Amino acid sequence: SLDYVVVKIPRWDLGKFKGVDETIGTGMKSVGEVMGIGRTFEEAYQKAIRMLDLDFEGVTSDKVFAGSKTADDSISKYLYTPTPKRVFALSLAMSNNISIEKIAAITGIDPWFLQRIKHIVDIEQTLLTSKNLSAPRLLALKQAGISDKRIGELTGKSGLDIRALRKKLGITPSVFQIDTLAAEFPSDTNYLYMTYNGQHHDVMPLGNEGVIVLGSGPYRIGSSVEFDWTSVSTVQALKKYHKRSVVINCNPETVSTDYDIS
Repeated sequence: SLDYVVVKIPRWDLGKFKGVDETIGTGMKSVGEVMGIGRTFEEAYQKAIRMLDLDFEGVTSDKVFAGSKTADDSISKYLYTPTPKRVFALSLAMSNNISIEKIAAITGIDPWFLQRIKHIVDIEQTLLTSKNLSAPRLLALKQAGISDKRIGELTGKSGLDIRALRKKLGITPSVFQIDTLAAEFPSDTNYLYMTYNGQHHDVMPLGNEGVIVLGSGPYRIGSSVEFDWTSVSTVQALKKYHKRSVVINCNPETVSTDYDIS
C-alpha cells in the first residue's frame, strides 16, 4: 500500500521533574516517541496520541486541563505557549469557536493540519447532538481515528458496547502492508498497519504458525531500550521453534521492529 500517512509524536515526562519549564523549544526534553500509521492524517494522528500511553483517547481529550478553572484559562495558557498540552489546546480552542485563521496566527501551525483537527472536533460534536450509531456513521467515526472508548464516552455507552456493535455491523479494520520500495521493485517486507480506510487485507493470517510479541511502547522514565531487548530475544527464540513473529509496537526507535529482526 503506497497511500499511507505516518505521524510521530514525542513523549514528554516533564511532570516527573519538579520545577521544570514545560515550554518546548529547540532543547531536547522528550524521553521517547511514538509512530502512528493510517490512511488519513486524522486516523494516524489519533492513533499516535493514544500510543503515548497517557490515558488520552484522542485530540479532544480534556483530562489534561482538569486543574484549570475555565476553558478560557486553558486556551490562554496553552494555546499561546508551546507545551506538550498544546495538542489538546487546539481542539479546545476550536470547540470554543476560535477560528482556524486565528489559531494559525497564534501558533504558526499550517492551516491544513488545523483543518484536519477541526474535522475530528466537528464529527464528535455532531455525534453529541445526534447519538444515532448507524453503520455509515460508525464507519466514518472509525475512519477519523476515533476509538471505541471515545465513541462510548460521547454516547453514554462503554467501549466494549461500541466494539460489540461495530463487529455486529461488520465494521472491522483492514491490515495493510507498507511498500518500502515505493513500487519500484517487489517488496516482501512485512511492515504492517491497521486501518478502517480500506476494504481488503494485504496479508493473510498466519494461524498457528504466528505468535504475537507485544512491544513495550514509547520509552519513558524507568523504561528504555532494555525492554526492547526482551522483544528481540523473544523473536529470536521463536525462530528456533519455526514460529513466525508478529511484533506489535508503536515505538520507531526499537530494534525489534527492524525488518531483519521481525
